[in-house]
Amino acid sequence: MEPISIFTDAELSQSSVMMFARRDAMPKEYQNTAIGISVDYINTFVTVMMNNRFDEIAKQADAPFLGGGMSEGGIGVCPTLEATNFYVTAHEGRTDEAFRAMYTEMERMRRHGFNVGEFERAKMEILRWAERQYTNRNDVTNNEYAERYLDHIKYGYPIMDAETEWQYDQTIINSLTVEQVNEAYAQMVRPNENLVILVRSPRREGVEVASESDIMAIIAEVDASEIEPYADNTIIEPIIEPTVKLNGSMVERTAYNESLGCTEWTLKNGITVVVRPSTLKADEVMLMAKSEGGKSMLSVNDAQQADYLTLVMQESGIGKFSATELNKQLTGKSAYAMVGIGEYEHSVSGGGSPRDIETILQLVYLNFTSPRFDQSDLDYLKQMYVPYFRNMESNPDYIMAKEFNRTLYQNNPRRQTASAEHIDQLSIETLARIHSSLFTYADDFRFYIVGNVDLDTLKPLVEKYLGSLPTSNTVDYAVVDDGVRMAEGGVTNDFCASMYQPKVSVNLTYSGSIENSAKNRVILDLLTRALDSRYMVSIREEKGGTYGVRVNGSIMKYPVEQYALTVSFDTNEQMADELVGICDAELRKIADDGPLAEDVAKSKEFLQKNYANVLDYNGGWLSAIVQWYDEGYNYKDEYLGILESVTAEDVKALAQQILDDDNRILVVMRPAVVE
Repeated sequence: MEPISIFTDAELSQSSVMMFARRDAMPKEYQNTAIGISVDYINTFVTVMMNNRFDEIAKQADAPFLGGGMSEGGIGVCPTLEATNFYVTAHEGRTDEAFRAMYTEMERMRRHGFNVGEFERAKMEILRWAERQYTNRNDVTNNEYAERYLDHIKYGYPIMDAETEWQYDQTIINSLTVEQVNEAYAQMVRPNENLVILVRSPRREGVEVASESDIMAIIAEVDASEIEPYADNTIIEPIIEPTVKLNGSMVERTAYNESLGCTEWTLKNGITVVVRPSTLKADEVMLMAKSEGGKSMLSVNDAQQADYLTLVMQESGIGKFSATELNKQLTGKSAYAMVGIGEYEHSVSGGGSPRDIETILQLVYLNFTSPRFDQSDLDYLKQMYVPYFRNMESNPDYIMAKEFNRTLYQNNPRRQTASAEHIDQLSIETLARIHSSLFTYADDFRFYIVGNVDLDTLKPLVEKYLGSLPTSNTVDYAVVDDGVRMAEGGVTNDFCASMYQPKVSVNLTYSGSIENSAKNRVILDLLTRALDSRYMVSIREEKGGTYGVRVNGSIMKYPVEQYALTVSFDTNEQMADELVGICDAELRKIADDGPLAEDVAKSKEFLQKNYANVLDYNGGWLSAIVQWYDEGYNYKDEYLGILESVTAEDVKALAQQILDDDNRILVVMRPAVVE
């Protein structure tokens, strides 16, 4: 009889089924050999192919599960056992169906193996991953080096120089055949001998959970049934159909920003493209297209649905390709693009490998011009997330987040926490309309490209794809005052929630008006760090009241310029009120006496070092360039000077301003008394 465990918990958000196919671990003496490395790659091949199969099943109409996959590895701390782990997220009340589909797929793999098409796609993907590791050989972080040495000590994994490793990887990956992989897994996965099965489900009235006898009956049924091999009919096609006319638009004007090292192209269709070539990471390019407006331009109902546009588009695919089909078309490439909608801006972001820059630009073009909204994909998302959020209603952390948003923003419908109701109200028509209202035209967008690109190579591609995006002089994307404001005065929401592990959660927020300037952001940063240091001593060390206090400060530009300083922590009922008092008292001390000199000095030293680290990454440069165009603020040239100019008196003055503003929002969640 197979070891089977059925587990229910009222605070679980989703049902799941896991199945471990156990086997003896590879002897340590083989781990640092060609045999051991070959086995690792066989595991990688199988993991990639099985995950693709599970993903494809999950996206089918009326899929038997919401998502799933496979992984390889050890079992806990036991050094003598390994396992192939199959896992699925089940529809609520349908754990038996999810297990049947998962077990069937394992049997399909065991009986028939994989076919040549999916094997070759996996090979392309794995080779591309290994190549990227080699290309980025000079960009390895200290943490990555440390992990390699730990793996060498713990598991005997070899440490090679990058050139040797790349040659070794190519040799092994190219030498493996689909027959070898199939034969290996037929030996490694023996379901009648070595399965461990775990079923987990929320404990909720009316939710059925598969029993041990149900699981055993399904195993017997599948074992006795005929299972067809996996069918693969994929044909690789162009991402953009050949019938699409790309008229393009030439670069009319070129400018150069010497300080930031970026070139600005203005295309004939009015689109601006800012490019910063960089060799900070050899195999990386990042793209961002931004426009002001975002959800502020939409009605309340549309703004609520806009939160899910990215998710729905990712599940639906793009152009003529479903998400599953698109993934197959992109095999062996490193390229992505997706839309994003914030409160006051909307965007298209993308990235990947410089060698795939044309594909990245193609995907950006399609995200503007050919969104795909499929009702079956939306139905799939509803099946996944509606039960999830219903179950989250009993999760204390979710309850706290919901109450905090409701209190801070005075129950404004534009700042509500995601819920089952919101998901259930999503409609294809509304989502398509949102996309059309924000992404039909591209001339209000500014495009940023940072990474290892050559300007002469990039320019004609930009002209071809970005230059073919629709533009209109009559459309103006701009921020609209949506009326969202944080609560003013003293507001307290002290409530109780049922929980199995009693705790008190506290969120204390101070807010008020402030100029959105670089200097004010630095002052607020130093204040949050000073408070963090004080709370570490007074609350954690002296009182032992919590494992840690989180302090966050931010300054918003829209809809009005304002700051928010938030202090949050978990504690027990006996100390909660006292610790809230300490939070207020420490802020008062800084307002009266200023921050400790050593706190300011340490914070400045850290931020000076962090400044250099930020500009060691393409993402840091992208952020700096966007800041220049959005605010006229040159992070590279101005930040250190601003940091040096800020004094303890500036921090003290801001603390006093916060107290004078007297906008204090306190949200406390306590455990309900169980009678």
